[in-house]
Amino acid sequence: MKKKIYVLILLIAIVILIFFLLNKETEEAVTIQDFVLENGTVLTFESEDNIEADSTSEKKYSYGVEDRKSTYKVGEKATLEIVERILPNEDSFIFTRWNNEDGEKGRIHFTMEFTQSNRYDFDDFAQLDIEHEHDKVFGVEGTTYPNGLVKIGNFDEHKMDLMLGKNYVSELLTEDYDDGKKSYIRKLVSEEEDFAINQTGQSISVQFDMHANENNISEQWLMLSNENLFESEEELNKWIERSNKEYKNINAWYTAEGTYSKLPWSIEPFDEMGYGKNILFFRENAAIDRYKEHGEERYYYNLIMNSLINFENYPRNEEKLYETHYTSTWLKELYGTRAPYVDTRHNELGIIYINDTRELLGFDRDEKLLLNYADFLVKQKELNNILAVPDSNGYFIADYYDSSKNARKTHTSLNHVLGEMNLLLQVYRKTDDEKYLEVANAIKSAVKMTEDDWIREDHDLWYEVSTNFEYSGRDYELRTLIDLLDAEILYNKLNDNKDRLFEKLIQSKITYLNSQNIELSKVVERKIIEADY
Repeated sequence: MKKKIYVLILLIAIVILIFFLLNKETEEAVTIQDFVLENGTVLTFESEDNIEADSTSEKKYSYGVEDRKSTYKVGEKATLEIVERILPNEDSFIFTRWNNEDGEKGRIHFTMEFTQSNRYDFDDFAQLDIEHEHDKVFGVEGTTYPNGLVKIGNFDEHKMDLMLGKNYVSELLTEDYDDGKKSYIRKLVSEEEDFAINQTGQSISVQFDMHANENNISEQWLMLSNENLFESEEELNKWIERSNKEYKNINAWYTAEGTYSKLPWSIEPFDEMGYGKNILFFRENAAIDRYKEHGEERYYYNLIMNSLINFENYPRNEEKLYETHYTSTWLKELYGTRAPYVDTRHNELGIIYINDTRELLGFDRDEKLLLNYADFLVKQKELNNILAVPDSNGYFIADYYDSSKNARKTHTSLNHVLGEMNLLLQVYRKTDDEKYLEVANAIKSAVKMTEDDWIREDHDLWYEVSTNFEYSGRDYELRTLIDLLDAEILYNKLNDNKDRLFEKLIQSKITYLNSQNIELSKVVERKIIEADY
């Protein structure tokens, strides 16, 4: 009998030991790390995978902005990157990126603890039930807006504002070409909103989880300020409403390397939820509108300043031009154009945005950036990347440039060449260098020589002309009209007269807009007056 009792006791002891060891293994499997922000706030994160600190680095930018980056090993091959971007006003962005290479499905849990705080308010951005409709070019937009604004205080004292972005889970897709070129996009897997705000006595914690499946990239962003990001609830509510309604135009997916936006379905590699870095969407035009109209709100300032950093971070080619890194199947099938290639309109509008925004925020304009692009336009004739108009000295510059041997000359869009002409005129006025005026006048002659051909039967304008002078496509509602009016204004100033060089095109376009009951914007109305129409 005693022997049976001893055996029973031994078995119980073994079971207890096994339970203890299993518990110990489970406890040891959860690793915790801290990332200390510049203002002393601690970002704590934990995972069931082992997390080890790997490296740290710093990067300074032109605008008094600094990045502090820490990289961690997660498990065997995965990595976690945390970047604190400190702005000139001492506000900051936090960007987290989990590269779950060969990792299993999992999550990383983050906590920010705010001590000596006894109250908070949360303004949820999910306030309007607006369906994201299918777009014939882009499909359905899969991103929305930040989770919301957390306002933390202690009695009557304001302590911290925290804008909490959502968690974007994606997969990198690439297409490799025989000549070594490559096209890449991100497939958006999901937009996650896994977060919680808790209060315990004199402490408030903001917690959020990043999710990832195997080979996913998981990213999230936050914005922090010791001041109010919005001075009034009214302005905050206006921005929330605009973020809901204008979901196609207002950015949501921010990373330390740039903003991701929805790409057209005509991309290679293809996915219905394909996203990429389109520098036109680096521009924070909506925030600039509110910044100019309502005053210098910190939230708008921070978005605008970050947009300049995105441009500075975006890689440029040997000619210092911005390239598109995803292939358009439309361009590839017609002309053999593959990523990376130069889109003239993207470069022009990007450079104009950078200089206008630098000026808005009190920095000098980057004239070297402007001159470099103007020199590229001048060089296009030498590269034979032009469409010469018969019986004239005029020519159009092709919309795209791909130096590959198999690439062919592309079409020309009216809005592209007008934008190029206007930029060259502006550079000429600054430099008095005749080479810029010569190319601008060549474009002007080409437009004038073909103006009747650009007009459609319904008085609208064609979008593009091919290399064999076939016109096709429906023009933008207002963009090309603005380009035409800008050209009229610039030539009026240059020649010191009121000649209406582009009257036929402008009047035809306005006639069409009136026939379709399309309202002219305030910008167009102002330019019509300035152009003396």
